[in-house]
Amino acid sequence: MDHAQFGVLNLVATAFATYFFTAIIWYTHILGYPLWRWVGKAEFPALHREYLRRLPLIVQLPYTFLIGSNGLLFFFRPTTLSRGPVAVLFLLHALVLIVSVAFAGPLHGRLQTEEQCTPDALRRLLFYNSIRVLLMATSSAIVSLLLFHMLLLNSS
Repeated sequence: MDHAQFGVLNLVATAFATYFFTAIIWYTHILGYPLWRWVGKAEFPALHREYLRRLPLIVQLPYTFLIGSNGLLFFFRPTTLSRGPVAVLFLLHALVLIVSVAFAGPLHGRLQTEEQCTPDALRRLLFYNSIRVLLMATSSAIVSLLLFHMLLLNSS
């Protein structure tokens, strides 16, 4: 496999990672967090501990693959793809991490000591996740345009 072929493969991998992570963020926003309001005081601490225990496999591993494949795009990308869109994608993906670490993560830390997810905490979780949804939806649209552009150029 030559440099150009690996670049195409890497763009496709980044696209799939982007779509997969976007789905995780949407799922959390539409189903995951909203269900917490119906979890009782006795059950919430155990549910939240289990949620945090599963984060590495379900969220952090796919995110690591996403940021890694996106980072590789700076060096291995289709010959028709400039660094500009790659940098925009990387910025969007990095902003997801910043929102998670700076805002959502500390809130989850506080929830570990709570008996339940208060309406205010849920509102803030959904707000922070709305930012991640917006960032990942934008990222998905951009990567879709890049794939379409690559396919269009290769078909002509």
